[in-house]
Amino acid sequence: MLRCPVRRRRAAMSKGARPGFPGGMRLRDCRRAGTGVGCCRNSGKRGADVTDPHDPGRNGRRPAAGMPAWRPGMAGLCLLAAVATAAPAASAAGAAGDATLADRLISVKWTVTWGGLPIYRVRFRTEIADGRYTAEFDARSTGVVEALAKNRTFWRSTGRVDGAVMAPEKMHQRYLMKRGGYRTVTMEWTPSGDIATRIEPPENKGKRKTVPSDMQRGTVDPLTALLNGLVAPRGGPPCKYEANLFEGRRRIDVHLTFHRYGKALRVDGHDLPRKATVCLLHAKRVAGFRARHLKDVPKLRPLKMWVVRLEKAGVWLPVEMALKTRYGIARARLSKLEVR
Repeated sequence: MLRCPVRRRRAAMSKGARPGFPGGMRLRDCRRAGTGVGCCRNSGKRGADVTDPHDPGRNGRRPAAGMPAWRPGMAGLCLLAAVATAAPAASAAGAAGDATLADRLISVKWTVTWGGLPIYRVRFRTEIADGRYTAEFDARSTGVVEALAKNRTFWRSTGRVDGAVMAPEKMHQRYLMKRGGYRTVTMEWTPSGDIATRIEPPENKGKRKTVPSDMQRGTVDPLTALLNGLVAPRGGPPCKYEANLFEGRRRIDVHLTFHRYGKALRVDGHDLPRKATVCLLHAKRVAGFRARHLKDVPKLRPLKMWVVRLEKAGVWLPVEMALKTRYGIARARLSKLEVR
């Protein structure tokens, strides 16, 4: 239960008032279901530490003067979270069966916030038609992060539809580097199963070890993994999915576990189910990571997702995602959805 400071208007401090709280200010319970009536946010340190993640109107935490520069990792984590949207099968390939995916278009937008402040806008769009698929992912920094550490990330993946599973053929990635300028990563899957990768401008080989070719086999790009989890016609509960990802430089294995049931976030303009399944997305770094990154982040925390079932569309969709970092909790909330 969250607690927030409440100012009780009294002429003098009462006997039970805590020292250091002017006017007899006390702590009063503020339940998540409520709107915070009778709880006014204090301008002091205690008021700034109070944040209700399920009520966007109660964002008490304010950014510190030395706010860290948020780099592309947040957008990547948001994408990894979305990979787990809908797949209740043990693997994408194992759930293919004889079903065939119908032609459709899906467009999803999320807003990523940190301490209540918007820091990223994320868009995912895919189109399936005539046995082919195209998927695009775009992440842009906004607000204070745009001013401190501008970031642009764009992904595009194309391939064929093999029954109920997407098989990647090409993937293109373009992102803004720290020192300025853009770097592109191009991947192409060969008939033999190998992946031809080209990076321009190339990275310093001394900072990152190349992922061996045997570790690249059997992997898919993050966008294809997202599609295999989102639109494949499967039944049953969510939180049962695993995938091996390779994005040209790093190999990451992800899997889902069930956490609990909860209430889904309300999204303006969309009549979404209120009951959500809360899943945890676990990511394992396999190869291709810099030693400095492994030292700074020795362990990846699981990413929490509130997933709902869209019966008409036949997909599972995360309406909210949360990741605990050393700088606070970063959240991604669904802001727009289109399925046709």
